Amino acid sequence: MDDTGSKLFAERQDSLVTARKIRQEIETRGDISNAFDGITYNKGAAVIAMFESWMGPEGFRRGVQNYLRQYAFRTTTASDFLDALSSSSKKDITKPFSTFLEQAGVPVVKVTLDCSKAPALHLEQSRGSTSQVWSIPICVRYGSGKGESQCTLMTQPSMDWPLQAKSCPAWIDANANAQGYYRVDYQGTLLSALTSGDVEHRLTAAGRYDLIGNAEAMASGGRMPAADALRMVEAFRSDSSRQVLQRSLALALSFQRDVVPESLLPNYQRFLRKSFQARARELGWIPRPGESEDIRLLRPELVGAMAKTGGDQELAQQARQLAEKWLADRKAVTPDVVGSVLSSAAYHGDIALFQSFLAEFKKTQDRQDQERLIGAITEFRDLAAVEAGMQEVLTGRVKLADGFLLLFGGQNSPTTRKLPFEFVKAHFNEIMKDNPSIFGFSFGSFLPKVGGSFCDAESRKQLQDYFAPLVDKYDGAPRKLAQVLEGVDLCIAWVAAQRPSVSEFLAKY
Repeated sequence: MDDTGSKLFAERQDSLVTARKIRQEIETRGDISNAFDGITYNKGAAVIAMFESWMGPEGFRRGVQNYLRQYAFRTTTASDFLDALSSSSKKDITKPFSTFLEQAGVPVVKVTLDCSKAPALHLEQSRGSTSQVWSIPICVRYGSGKGESQCTLMTQPSMDWPLQAKSCPAWIDANANAQGYYRVDYQGTLLSALTSGDVEHRLTAAGRYDLIGNAEAMASGGRMPAADALRMVEAFRSDSSRQVLQRSLALALSFQRDVVPESLLPNYQRFLRKSFQARARELGWIPRPGESEDIRLLRPELVGAMAKTGGDQELAQQARQLAEKWLADRKAVTPDVVGSVLSSAAYHGDIALFQSFLAEFKKTQDRQDQERLIGAITEFRDLAAVEAGMQEVLTGRVKLADGFLLLFGGQNSPTTRKLPFEFVKAHFNEIMKDNPSIFGFSFGSFLPKVGGSFCDAESRKQLQDYFAPLVDKYDGAPRKLAQVLEGVDLCIAWVAAQRPSVSEFLAKY
């Protein structure tokens, strides 16, 4: 399941036009810093896992072993590794693998079932408006019950693929066991057929998790009506798998910013509470003896979401009380939920609570507690609290290395989302005096992210106009700015495309 989550994380990064390749040419110093991201690590791992599944674990293992034996204590290349896999599996791995290694982007595969004659799938691959083509290992499951499996290698923009089924399948899972590094655009009634009935028997937990992530991606890209994605939440909000339930919650929360009209925010909160409040209150903030690890991992995320975005005032008030107790006595709150308790209290907190958190941050010598407190402070939506946090970093009362996140605070609220950008503009020279670094990279490369929550054309223009003349001075900053601007463009398009569908869905709550 962790592998599936890492794959979805990589796909989000890889869906940007500004995404880089796994094997990106290093032409500038900025390319070095950009290489340490989810494309290198998460996408790289996901693509390897996809080809391992296509080859079969035994063939893949033999290829790795042969590679290690042949090139022990020698300098090698990616081609050497792929050649070893090809030799062991008797398949040409090098060519199809290279289409993922040398091209940016995640393919979208449109799937249509045709049973007019013998059952067959019509497949079309694409990446937005580009003409890129990958060689994609496609594995599907279909039928009734747990179904039959079938795999192929898709090397053309489109193909017709006869199924081995004797009759028209009742359902199609077009990414069997969530092993493929591609998104699925289900056509017609394929998605509703796949998610109806006993879906937990039909799909593995990893498959259900991936299907929800796929729906989020399709909706954010405008390929699926938002209402259909939100209906996925209704289908999986009581799933027996903790990870699937968390993925369903994440899908529901992905619509909270911008796309939900202000007039329908009460409806949106009712939708969240109807979906998850009963389970959140059942768990509560306080762990019970003998609980499973899944419950302990679910509690902070689910209860915290209801206390914040869900608008559950009872859970929010409990979080405030527990946070104040924790400040006086670390044993008052179990470590599992401290972070969520503090952030939930801050989300609804005022300047007085901010000052309490800040004082404790400066007082404690425990690095973990410091990180928890800084993380919580970034959740404040109170205008005075957000500004005070920025001033602490600017004046040096909180070191940049410890509190740099405070310069990006307030982005989770419409009333304070522009504060980070305005503050950086007003104090850029002071912040960048002596060109400070974070994690070994120039802090200037991170600063375009102060506009990461923008979702309108005027704010985008202001962000671009200000940073465009500056980014070339800092390694990695041009790509960061390009990615932030693209994210704003996507948000604007997302709101335009999906707000009517979201509004229609929420009207019933």
